[in-house]
Amino acid sequence: MFISSAFGDSRGEIVVFAPGYERFIPQAEKWNLHFSLINTLSNKDTPLVSLKSIAIDGKDLDLDKLQISIGNKDNLPVVPAGRYIDRHELLMAQKINQKSAFGTDINNAEKRQFIELGSKIDQFTEKAKRGKIDEPGFLMTINYIEIPTELLEIEVFNTYTVEVTFSTDPVQDQTITFITKVSVIELPFSDIKTDSAEKETLSFPSNAQWIPSDLHLHTDNSDGKKTLAGAQDRMTKKGYKFICPTDGHHTGMLLPAQWGAYKVDCYSVSDDNPSKALVFPGVETSALDNGNSHLLIYGTDNNISGLQENTYSHQNLINRTINKNPPRSSAAIAHPVASLGYPWTNWSVTGYSGIELMSGCLQSNFGLGSGPGIKYREVLISQYDNAIIGGPVPSPRAGTDLHFTWTETMWGIKYYVTWVHNPSSWTSQNYNQKKETLDMSLSKGRTITSCHGSLGYFTLGANGKHIIGDVLTAVQPGTVLPLRVVFTPIHSGNLKIYLYRQITNTNQEQMFYRNVNVTPGITRTWNTNITITKPGLYWLYATITSDEESIKDDYIYSAPIIVNGQLGDVNGDGFINVTDSILVLSYVVGNVELSENELDRAEVSGDGAVNNTDSTLIMRYITGLIDEFPRQ
Repeated sequence: MFISSAFGDSRGEIVVFAPGYERFIPQAEKWNLHFSLINTLSNKDTPLVSLKSIAIDGKDLDLDKLQISIGNKDNLPVVPAGRYIDRHELLMAQKINQKSAFGTDINNAEKRQFIELGSKIDQFTEKAKRGKIDEPGFLMTINYIEIPTELLEIEVFNTYTVEVTFSTDPVQDQTITFITKVSVIELPFSDIKTDSAEKETLSFPSNAQWIPSDLHLHTDNSDGKKTLAGAQDRMTKKGYKFICPTDGHHTGMLLPAQWGAYKVDCYSVSDDNPSKALVFPGVETSALDNGNSHLLIYGTDNNISGLQENTYSHQNLINRTINKNPPRSSAAIAHPVASLGYPWTNWSVTGYSGIELMSGCLQSNFGLGSGPGIKYREVLISQYDNAIIGGPVPSPRAGTDLHFTWTETMWGIKYYVTWVHNPSSWTSQNYNQKKETLDMSLSKGRTITSCHGSLGYFTLGANGKHIIGDVLTAVQPGTVLPLRVVFTPIHSGNLKIYLYRQITNTNQEQMFYRNVNVTPGITRTWNTNITITKPGLYWLYATITSDEESIKDDYIYSAPIIVNGQLGDVNGDGFINVTDSILVLSYVVGNVELSENELDRAEVSGDGAVNNTDSTLIMRYITGLIDEFPRQ
């Protein structure tokens, strides 16, 4: 996007703030292109601004067929921000906005400056609404041009250049222009094609349906600016099949007494209409940590009492969550490595099902070496033992954290996607059935995240038997398992896709790798075999470098399939021998401690306890007196 300014004289500059990138589904009847015109001058001389032209890929549109949300094409409102905010702040923010629009990384100082400016403008808007300042123009902070798609010749998976030009002085022919890229995409939800280049004819297996969602946003039931219906409309146009506004307890506004009515409202706007994103109620609260350590909560159903903000310790809050409505209630850690406020601070906790890798407008790096990429791998290792004994599998999540504010819209909203597994037919389920199924998938950690909406997943075993979130037990070293890897991009570019076995926080073994060019909407499927050398967490990671210069790289993370070791191989070295039998005896007499994972492999009798019987059974197996353990 190019942002220019006009008027260097006493009338000051007119500057434009606008997102550099938007996306819409092909079914969207209208494109809403947001912008804000701001005057930096401190006096009351605000010039008249009109819409001069709009061109899409160089083709001019008929302006009489367009709608403008505030004002009209001949008289567009200009926010008189310079009367209340320093001119240098506004020009600084314009430069940051331009960097963001071009995909240039923004440092923390710049992010903080832009957020502070947005907060100031929001504050003045609220004052204008209450009549506290004599300037109704401050009510006009965000405008949009509504373009009916019937005027356009659009194709799915194409990206279009939209150039908008305003006239600021028709006599001297002064203009101001911004450029936005618009992608028309279809999130790969159903009826997916398969690329014959891989000589495969497989589409998605019937037991592997993935539903695109946004699991973190806010409406006017908490501190957001849109109604439930308004949020639903916006997110439907972006391709989501369901959203979870996390309004419960957030900022202390939606409390248990209002929860029942809120649930009814979520159901009412959903109305089981397949053309709309379904709306399921969620909660965002915080641990006792001075406002930090936010927790996202799903599946509590009728009860959100005892989850209030800044009241309970980190572990206590998670325990309260999962005990609300087991096994469907679950917790996910929100913006855990936030560089500008609200990070999660206690990583000794267990019991949470998800960690938000992608959140808000301000993150820009999601590679393995980024803060989110490093933290996710740390979580995989730290939660491994707990998952082996029946605890939740840690899964990656994404959320826009939308509040529908001036800052977000002008910065450029990033419509991250969390894919949630639904083993049933989506179209045959009613609202409550879909909610129950998705609650269970969130609780079990069956999710995939993507920056832009590409979908990648894998299965292990014959006929895709084991899916993301499963725990395989008693897998012997050397076991060969069928591996299926499936990937559907929404942008063309170069795909690098990996299957890793996580070894330590920062070390992983590469089990599968492909480097190919991909076409949007065309599914690539690979069928091969992998040899299980050791137990561990197997997970998928992918990146796409887009052909479009204006579109930043896509990153995809999957939850793991956990492969537990062979029964009897207590120390996990790949062999069952005398060392394992002695290790069990040492544990029984109290000379050594075993991890939860080691205890699981040591308990070979099936009686639920590790004792002398297990040591004896291991010795009998070693000497050939038995061919398998009773637990098997």
